[in-house]
Amino acid sequence: DLSGLKFASIGLFGTHPPEPLDGWLISYPMYPTLRACYPQELQRKLASGGIAPLHDASVWWAGQAKGDLLPKLLEADRRRGRAALQLYGEGADAVFVNLTAIDRSSHIFWQELENPDQRDEELAILAAYRVADEVIGAALDQADDRTCVLAFSEIGFGPLRSYCSVNEALAKAEFLTPGEGYAVDWAAISAFEAVQRAHGVNINVRSRHKDGPVAPGASKQGREGV
Repeated sequence: DLSGLKFASIGLFGTHPPEPLDGWLISYPMYPTLRACYPQELQRKLASGGIAPLHDASVWWAGQAKGDLLPKLLEADRRRGRAALQLYGEGADAVFVNLTAIDRSSHIFWQELENPDQRDEELAILAAYRVADEVIGAALDQADDRTCVLAFSEIGFGPLRSYCSVNEALAKAEFLTPGEGYAVDWAAISAFEAVQRAHGVNINVRSRHKDGPVAPGASKQGREGV
């Protein structure tokens, strides 16, 4: 029974827009916004203590130099960790925090691991792991004998030897009809690639997506074809 418990959720995917809960929420927005917290004044409150949340949407790789990007990725995780401890200290019974610097740096800087001349202290990915260790270590320092600290990874990484465009494959299978330029006729698309080039596939179900042409339940019958 979880009734009566206070929760703090920081940066978990799928939590935007924020919904009321017994506790505090910093959501995972896909675009820059000031409305990513519950209660709404939480961001201002944390900022007054020097730990204003940094969302992934505002720390995005657009070809900038490593020296410009990596410190921001690491700082975003440090702020998430500080926010987690702050809310734990304010009475949260369960705290969930998503650290994303390892994921982002693995996407962008994996090639450094394959360079024999690259020194460990220069590796972006190891820097991200060190920050994760800092955050977890700080949580362990705050934990008492009634508190559990769990750390786990949702995904793994490896070298990228080739690339497959999921949308191109879907177009060849006639599940997707590309529009001219960046225009998209969503009513003519049965399936499309998931967000952030995740290589997953979303079925354009009518009840889930605006203008989706696929009837609810029909996607189960055609799943093997996709």
